[in-house]
Amino acid sequence: MVLRVVHWGTGSTGVHGLRAIIEHPDLALVGLHVHSADKIGRDAGELCGLPAVGVVATDDLGATLALDADCLSYMANGVGREPAAIADVVPFLERGTNVVSCSLIPFVFAPDAPAEMRDVLAAACARGHSSFFNSGIDPGFATGQLVNSLLALGTEIECVRVQELGNFSRYGAAPIMREVFGFGQPPTFVPPLFTSGMLLHWWRGTVAEIADLLVRRSTTSCSFTTLRPSTTMSSARSDLSRRAPSVPCASSCKACAAAAP
Repeated sequence: MVLRVVHWGTGSTGVHGLRAIIEHPDLALVGLHVHSADKIGRDAGELCGLPAVGVVATDDLGATLALDADCLSYMANGVGREPAAIADVVPFLERGTNVVSCSLIPFVFAPDAPAEMRDVLAAACARGHSSFFNSGIDPGFATGQLVNSLLALGTEIECVRVQELGNFSRYGAAPIMREVFGFGQPPTFVPPLFTSGMLLHWWRGTVAEIADLLVRRSTTSCSFTTLRPSTTMSSARSDLSRRAPSVPCASSCKACAAAAP
């Protein structure tokens, strides 16, 4: 069965998602939502380097909703505008359209997302009998799902360290590089990355997801070791070599239930 998809966002990430949807044999692009005035009225194929496909970009939310697609692929920028991004997708969820996204960093590991965000999406899904899934690369696949696959190869885990190494000379987000990371600034400049809570906001989900993976691997002993994330979190590190005392397992297994006071 071919799924009818609406795509939202044609920036540096969204353009790749748009191309993948158009070229996928089991997906049919039926709508394209954009923000930039210079993209409105242009064919979706043109915007991602493909031949015309007959789907014209629009900023008319009502018209996009009225398509009643099976799925919304939401790839608008969500960094620093999480409430607005959630407000963008809620009408689709309430209408019964499933949503996939890579834009909401707090939902890289949904159980650890702020309750005020999670509750809004959960309520919308309940009203529309729909679903919401958020992925990502870093944080996301590279810091979570890939780590899960690698952990499956080990029989004894002493330390998990996740580091990001990249060529930032070709990273297109100049404001992030200069104003957040501090590249090109005087030596006395203190980047907001280290003072504003951004490290925790962006990568706490990664640490929580890895901790959850390790806890679920420890069900045979019915206990787990609490993880102490590195105080800097600059490498999103959870060091198991510094073990804290074992505490009762977080699952609802019969052994722990019987031992509970």
